Amino acid sequence: MTAGAVRTLNSGPGWRLREVRLPHPGVARAPARPTSVQGYTVRPGDTLSGVATRHGLSMVDLLSVNLDRQSLDTLRAGETLNIPTRERGLLVRIKPGQSALSLIAGYGADLVATARANDVLPTELHVGDELLLPGIRAESFRQQLLAAREAERRAQLAYARQQKYEEYLAWQQDRERQRLQEKYARQEKYEAYLAWKNSPERQRQQAAYERQARYEAAQAAARQRTSAAVQQGASLPGRVQTASTNRMGGLAWPLRSFTLTSRFAERDIAFHREVFHGGIDLAAPSAPRSTRPATARCRPAATGRSG
Repeated sequence: MTAGAVRTLNSGPGWRLREVRLPHPGVARAPARPTSVQGYTVRPGDTLSGVATRHGLSMVDLLSVNLDRQSLDTLRAGETLNIPTRERGLLVRIKPGQSALSLIAGYGADLVATARANDVLPTELHVGDELLLPGIRAESFRQQLLAAREAERRAQLAYARQQKYEEYLAWQQDRERQRLQEKYARQEKYEAYLAWKNSPERQRQQAAYERQARYEAAQAAARQRTSAAVQQGASLPGRVQTASTNRMGGLAWPLRSFTLTSRFAERDIAFHREVFHGGIDLAAPSAPRSTRPATARCRPAATGRSG
């Protein structure tokens, strides 16, 4: 408030009447910007290079009026880009402590060309207003964004390599775990085999297998002896050679056409497992009662047993 804003209107003993004129509040205005700079709303699929080509601009010209860009590649649909329609130059915003004249001098721009490009005298611009500096190009800003792009590319490659290496380590650990599991499984199986090998159950099984082997060997030997005896008897139908003296005795085959149904053995058929079978059984077709028997048994002679 200035000194002229206070005026004495009247006064008297012990009192004074004064008028105070308060300053008129200023009307807030929108920040000024050059009319040659228009806004463009980004559409899906747009890129910076595509937008620049569509408006006949170089990448540097487009970046010079969009100094808020953080990347050359990230562009979201719906955001707004500044597009210069006449003069190409650097679009800056006047910050506190700056003026249009200080920015023109600092960047080395032409004062008259700047006034024409902005359609206003630089002295009429204030903090918050935008100023287009014609002929000034943001080459260093473009290099900065290119360097950021390269750094991001390298970071992505390093991340991809790290991911691949971690996957390899995980695969290697999984393979080692599987190898150890297989090793432990084999060891467990071998220990179970050793326990079974020395168990009473296995000893009983082994003894049973040995008895079975001896039994089968005895059965094979008995069949071989019986077959030899049958073949020898067929060659001499009237005589039977004894097993003990190996000479001709007084026994003969009772039948000419017969089948050997049971041999001399201890375990020949189910019945012989309970009672020792001391001879052989022959079976022949049925005959009339006067000419039977249908089955005859050969018993040992006085000199020995039958084969």
